[in-house]
Amino acid sequence: MRILGFATFIHVDENGRPAPHNVTLPEPENEEERMLRERAKQII
Repeated sequence: MRILGFATFIHVDENGRPAPHNVTLPEPENEEERMLRERAKQII
């Protein structure tokens, strides 16, 4: 299995400066999803 890509979210304020987006993921539904998230964290 390979991770082919990932999405990032960038939220900016009215001045174009980075701002928290408060996007959160729900808990992984299974072991495969948990492993994929752990692998993605290594990329970031």
